[in-house]
Amino acid sequence: RHGKHVLCEKPLASNAREARQMVAVARECGVTLMEAMISTLNPNFRVVQEYLPRLGTIRRYFASFCQYSSRYDKFRQGIVLNAFNPELSNGAMMDIGVYTVYPMVALFGRPLEVEAQGIVLSSGADGQGVVNFRYEGMNATVLYSKIANSSLPTEIQGEEGNLLLDAIHTIRDVAYLPRPAAASGRGDAPVRHSVGLPLEKDTYYYEVAEFIDL
Repeated sequence: RHGKHVLCEKPLASNAREARQMVAVARECGVTLMEAMISTLNPNFRVVQEYLPRLGTIRRYFASFCQYSSRYDKFRQGIVLNAFNPELSNGAMMDIGVYTVYPMVALFGRPLEVEAQGIVLSSGADGQGVVNFRYEGMNATVLYSKIANSSLPTEIQGEEGNLLLDAIHTIRDVAYLPRPAAASGRGDAPVRHSVGLPLEKDTYYYEVAEFIDL
């Protein structure tokens, strides 16, 4: 309302009602409101978008981001900081899981069905979870955690090939693996082609540049 453009740290709001209100006020005041999401503004996300047609019919999206939080040590000592405080709309999905879901929706749109399981901590915030999404002809699964680490990559599987991403929140390496000839599991292994771009700037540079352009 003071005529300032706003770059809002993810996630944009606690719920859809708040998000709609934020968008309405931005339009009313003629300013830019942008959600800060480093993953989809990474140059390698555009590489993913460019290579997606080569995969043929997409059958699965899998993403994982599990990062043990330094604040979880305090939580285990009985000190509830903002990262695990549901009154602040926080928890693993809002802080970490959003990195796995946002690129999925950016690539494939809104899912038809959602099924989720998670571990709810004593504060009422989720510590980790797994979510399955159903699309027309495609499944998606995301894993996220703030109470355990994982080194699993992200993969998009198609009938004609796969894309392998080293880390969904900061994509530094993208590999394209065209499908080899079917051979009942005894054929040649897929040939890996590294197609990612080197990140020449700080990871936050790209979202700030996008915000300034807007």
